[in-house]
Amino acid sequence: MTGGDKNILLVPKIQITKDDLETIPGLKDLKDEIKKIEEQQKNARGKQKFLLTKQLIEMRQTQYILKSAYKPPITISKVTKNTNQIDLSEKIVIDKNGEPYSNCLISFFNP
Repeated sequence: MTGGDKNILLVPKIQITKDDLETIPGLKDLKDEIKKIEEQQKNARGKQKFLLTKQLIEMRQTQYILKSAYKPPITISKVTKNTNQIDLSEKIVIDKNGEPYSNCLISFFNP
């Protein structure tokens, strides 16, 4: 999964659709097995319920990993780093009429 990459701007939410169940091999079988385990979990108690819950979590993660392997999500990432820098150093001078003059690209004196 792509949760740790700091350069990714947007991470799309992955959803499993009916089309995915039909086209990705093994995904429909895994979904059926998840339903069976969910039914077993409803009647389980104690350690067995804990183990079934843990198994369900792993199976649900596996289905998204399986989908990502066949249809990778499109992520937007910062490809280039900006190395250009704008010089904003400024020299302010007051001319003989008392008007301020600035030589900077961005200035409040020169609208």
